Amino acid sequence: MRRYDIFIKGILDYLERLSMPQIRKLYSIISLLAADEDSSLRDEMRTIISKQLAHSSQQYRHIGVIGGVKLIVQLAQKVDEDVSLDEFQGIHSKDPKRESQLHLARSITEQIVQDGCQKSADITNLFNDEMSIAIREGNFDPTFLELISTNTSDTLSDIYLNGPQDPLPADLPVKVQKNYGLDSHEESTITLNLLPMVLTQYQKLRKRQIGKSSVMCLPTHFHLLRCCTAALHRGQMEEIDALLGCPLIMCSEDIVTDGTFECQEDHVKECICLSLYLCINWFLESVCAFASEDDDDMKWKVLRRLQNVTEVEKLLEACRKLTPTFDQFLYQLLGLEWEPATSTVGQGKKARKPKGGAANNTTIAKNLSTTKNITLDTTVSSVISAPTAAANLISLRSLYRPLSINVFKVLTYESMERKYLHSGSTLPSTPFVNEVAQLETNQIVFLLDDLYRKITSCMSVFAPKRLSSSSKHSTVQRPVEAISSVSLARLVVDLQSALCLHVETATSYFKSQRADNDGIEDMVDLTSDEAKDHSTILTTTFKLFSTLLAWPNLMEQDNARILNEICTGFAERHKNAEQPSRARIYKQSLNYLKSLSVALPTLTCAQALVKCVVNLSKVIPKEDIGKEIISELCKQCLQTAWSQCETPQQQKEAISTIMKYYISLSDDPLRQIEKVLEDNFESYIQAEIEDQEQQNECYSTFSQKTMACYYQSLFVGLVNHLKTSLARKDFSGSVQAQEEGLAVLNVSVRLLQILVTLVKTTEKRPFLGTALRFGNQFVEVFLRNGIQLLRYSFRTKQDEILSFIKSFQQSTRSLQHFCGHSKVQKDLALTNRVPALKRSLEMLLFKFKDLLTEFNCQEAFWVGNLKNRDLRGQELLSQTSVVEEEDVTHIAGSTDSPEGEAEDVEVLSSDED
Repeated sequence: MRRYDIFIKGILDYLERLSMPQIRKLYSIISLLAADEDSSLRDEMRTIISKQLAHSSQQYRHIGVIGGVKLIVQLAQKVDEDVSLDEFQGIHSKDPKRESQLHLARSITEQIVQDGCQKSADITNLFNDEMSIAIREGNFDPTFLELISTNTSDTLSDIYLNGPQDPLPADLPVKVQKNYGLDSHEESTITLNLLPMVLTQYQKLRKRQIGKSSVMCLPTHFHLLRCCTAALHRGQMEEIDALLGCPLIMCSEDIVTDGTFECQEDHVKECICLSLYLCINWFLESVCAFASEDDDDMKWKVLRRLQNVTEVEKLLEACRKLTPTFDQFLYQLLGLEWEPATSTVGQGKKARKPKGGAANNTTIAKNLSTTKNITLDTTVSSVISAPTAAANLISLRSLYRPLSINVFKVLTYESMERKYLHSGSTLPSTPFVNEVAQLETNQIVFLLDDLYRKITSCMSVFAPKRLSSSSKHSTVQRPVEAISSVSLARLVVDLQSALCLHVETATSYFKSQRADNDGIEDMVDLTSDEAKDHSTILTTTFKLFSTLLAWPNLMEQDNARILNEICTGFAERHKNAEQPSRARIYKQSLNYLKSLSVALPTLTCAQALVKCVVNLSKVIPKEDIGKEIISELCKQCLQTAWSQCETPQQQKEAISTIMKYYISLSDDPLRQIEKVLEDNFESYIQAEIEDQEQQNECYSTFSQKTMACYYQSLFVGLVNHLKTSLARKDFSGSVQAQEEGLAVLNVSVRLLQILVTLVKTTEKRPFLGTALRFGNQFVEVFLRNGIQLLRYSFRTKQDEILSFIKSFQQSTRSLQHFCGHSKVQKDLALTNRVPALKRSLEMLLFKFKDLLTEFNCQEAFWVGNLKNRDLRGQELLSQTSVVEEEDVTHIAGSTDSPEGEAEDVEVLSSDED
């Protein structure tokens, strides 16, 4: 391609038309060509990158960083594998070509740092992340890595870190102290100066006038340093292990409970919230850096850092609720567009004026006082976002630094114990102090939530091909290391035993809770933090396995081993596990998941388990193995009296999902629908007639609130079964297939009539809307497949088919009445369903007429006027002036007649009106 490099370079003139992945690919190709010493592209590439870095647009500076890093990767590649730094310097110290390439790589790096990073914190973060990914994925020259590592380490030491003897600043508007230190006083050599830096840089952060030294660059500097250290020392992190346990200069952990935070100025509150946010990201980078270490002391510190993450999260959530302007401030710092909620205008608090005091004479106080007008202006525009700021802290987790996949091995850790001598004592007889660290439920929830988001993004049917943490509203798209679906699938398989253990622990917790309350489900307390965490562990783990089992590539031959290991892992945990055949392994894996249903806390958790079992049954070779188990599980979930701690919407969504599988995966879906109708709706109607409170003894989830959800699920199940039953058979030549099809049609129409009658009985709007929507779908399915079946069978079963059409007419007549009733009620949501349904009914009229004419049965068909009636069958008053007799042709085309006119319908030989 070198002969055509001048043409390839011309593509750079159209960068604004390319997406970021395309730009990365283009620069990778051009950088590969420019790395050749004889290429004319090298100087031109450097000139283009210089112009892009000096551009006023953030987007072009972003592109310049990408181009510079891609060129650095090609120039600073390591030539010999498995060569140490000293050996490499000896081999290549006299290679002028190699020295020229490294010199150019260093020059481009300095150019990016000087022209881009010094002016913008966003560009600094982008460069650090791009270089980190390149170092992890590439094979860099050790001398170049040593240069990057030294520069980054110096930046951290000079800007962010203090010595152990440095005094705490006393002239701040808020009292600070050293928190979260994991090392003893003798071992601690550095301190992270976090909150004072945020307070000092607040004005520049607001105006976005700070670059490389910005406190917002702290996590990415650490990220780049740990990647360089791992690449230079083959994954060993002893060189920077002091960063894992160093204390941070922060506010007091009791700043909210003691009332100090609420008394602070608004800009001070923002600084405290930002310091807590950065503190979380520092801890996350620390966990990512040292999670792969095998030393027990390191494992103990990693567990403690995870505990610190959840502790600081709670503190940040409390502070964030009292600082409605923080969300907008954070989004601006991250280069994201802020979309305030417009429904709460005027509900925010006014900004307090900064108070005067002795601290105003200090440098930090001056910086804060000069931001008075800035704070007031931004408060006015962001008070409308106060409810968003007070939302759950989970909404901020998408803005955290991403976790590496090696972090999730922490889920397999047991309790780690650390022993050390008491501080300040050198006597040999001094007893050791033992500190135990173990995963708590909130840390497990945090890890599972992140793992589930990664798997959903990577394995979902509609997911993008690679993970990305960038928002569509982001002005600077932050790069994320690509994680393959196979790697995540393998990770889940490796963690399967630990995940199942956490699930069993959660179920044991709820079993003990239920036993303490004499087995009464409603008495189990689900409002405590511990109960909520256990419930979230169950739900997230079931969703995680369900997403993996629904992964489209899982059925490929290359991934067959992953599926077998998943099934074997579940089967081995079943209490009756043996050394069975493959079919028994599948059945035992399903039984293991079903056994977990005995102590589920919520209906949403049951919904996640049902989905998991269904997805597992779909991927095993013998699908019939799981039908009975799924049916029993769904029935158990529907019959359980669940706690009322969930919202009505959550309950309805869960019931709809469970009912869908309960009907579709049963041996006889139509019989299942009929049985649910008999067990629930008949008893409810009888109770309504007798004006009594009715408690369903069979299905505890059936109630006044969930009745409409049941009704819709039954209607959906009926339509779907009719669709699949008629579509998968060929009725043209098989008499048996025709008889089976007619049997399905007869039962389906009978159930349709029952469902339609329920609308008249209950007179509930949700029932009417469901009947209009799915009644139309039922008619459309019949028009596509059912009419053809009747045509094939008419000569041999004429009387039976005429009886069927007459029965069907009763339901279509009721649907016509529903259309008229909806128009009279002037309910827009209902009337929007009417035109489609009336078109389908009109088409049905013509199809029946054509069918009867074809077989010389015209005497069985005639068309008349059907009067508009309400749900109870009463004639609408607007129909009294309608002419009784009209031309058949006019009636057949009168579906668009104005409100109040007679509606057309087919009428077979009958004495009915």
